[in-house]
Amino acid sequence: MNENEGIIELIGDKGDVLKFEHIGTIEYKKEKYVFFQPFGDEAGEVTVFKIGFNGGEEVLLPIADEKLLEEVFNEFVKIYDEDGEDEEN
Repeated sequence: MNENEGIIELIGDKGDVLKFEHIGTIEYKKEKYVFFQPFGDEAGEVTVFKIGFNGGEEVLLPIADEKLLEEVFNEFVKIYDEDGEDEEN
């Protein structure tokens, strides 16, 4: 397994490079969303992007609608909790 598998680098608002770990992808209302945490910080804040397309390539789009962001995050938590329960049984 590649040591950097699931790790991406994003450019911050000030041009700094930030490393994030991919923690999940879900489909919600026919759209796909990806979830990242700062690399090496399991208790860190979760960052969510919508997967969009530009010229046939996948791009990460910020979610400006706070209500949608909350719905997507709650769905992620629900799915994550269900997966955790399956592993316990």
